Amino acid sequence: MPVVKISRRIALTLALIAGISITAISYAPASAQETRETGKLFGRGEDGPYAVALYGLPAQPIVSKFGFTVTVESLTESALVADAVVEVVAIDPDGEPEWLSPALSFPPNPTSYVGNAPRPPGRAFTTSGEWLLEVRVNGPEGRSVVRFPITVAGTARRGTGGASLAYGIAIGAVVAIAALLTWRIRRIQRQRTRPAGPSQL
Repeated sequence: MPVVKISRRIALTLALIAGISITAISYAPASAQETRETGKLFGRGEDGPYAVALYGLPAQPIVSKFGFTVTVESLTESALVADAVVEVVAIDPDGEPEWLSPALSFPPNPTSYVGNAPRPPGRAFTTSGEWLLEVRVNGPEGRSVVRFPITVAGTARRGTGGASLAYGIAIGAVVAIAALLTWRIRRIQRQRTRPAGPSQL
């Protein structure tokens, strides 16, 4: 088989594996439903007219992406608020704001406000330590600001189990296929350059 055909096939395979790997690495650790239903409740606080609760995944935040869901409850109505403007500000261990993320309304009831930490390249937290997530609410009854302490540990490569496993498998496959490609090309080249045997009389 010609070297060009082998190279094209293996190049396509490598591209596919690389795409899967990139998707796994960049996968946000939680969807809207997951953060509310199975995520960790990081706290509930009251300020002004509202009680604010913060849910998030992964339950142990790391130097990686962080999915979060916020609920806003009216203290006078004892009901979740559906038409507030919610923002989340991350404050680093030195007390400096790192990023701001809007939390968008996620219907149906119960209404939640969902966001994913936006800091590029897909990292919510740049370092381990004690962070604060400040939730700012502006609703029909007024304003509230509630801060939630977040302990961040680890690195991005120790993220969600599924992403880490997929990353390891993809990297191993890429290395194996690259080695196979190199071996087959060299073998074909040796066959082409091998001197011909003595001619038959």
